[in-house]
Amino acid sequence: MLDWETLKKLTGSTFARYVILVPVVGWLLVYQNAFADLVSKLLGFEVALSLSWELLIFYLGLVLLGVASAIFRFFGPDPVLNHRGLQGYADDTEAILTRKEFALLCERIGCEQPADVTVPAAGTGQIVTLDQWKRLNSENIRDTLSQHYRTVNVQGVFWRGFTTITFVIGAVFTLTPTVKTVVWATREVAFALR
Repeated sequence: MLDWETLKKLTGSTFARYVILVPVVGWLLVYQNAFADLVSKLLGFEVALSLSWELLIFYLGLVLLGVASAIFRFFGPDPVLNHRGLQGYADDTEAILTRKEFALLCERIGCEQPADVTVPAAGTGQIVTLDQWKRLNSENIRDTLSQHYRTVNVQGVFWRGFTTITFVIGAVFTLTPTVKTVVWATREVAFALR
């Protein structure tokens, strides 16, 4: 089964986001004769509407791709949805992280907060700034953020599976008319070469 990051590559593209509109546009153009007649008159040509099985399968495939993209957008975890992979998540989060937010993150994800690395000259009255704290604890912070990202990337087995299945079926349905055309063309070429 695919993880959320892989699903993001498949369903999170700009094309996949626009495919969400296919059910509405297809319903208007294919199944609403009045709307299709209006569009054809506005464009100045007459169209005889006929629904072939290829068009219906292609339409259903696009609908399923749109559904897969919508499911990903709705159920995908925030670290995967809004960041450029593990490195992007760690960079973006670390840039705005404070000690308190780090403690809250550790509490929320159920991990033990790593012990702070302290300034060697403890007791000298030196105040550790946020930048110093981040630099001293960089490894602990990165390890915790990596653990969190990897954990949420494989959570939601049902929705990941449903999204994967919906995407694969949609892709197969969308490609079916193309495969039929390629098979037909191959047979025609083979017949012509005999």
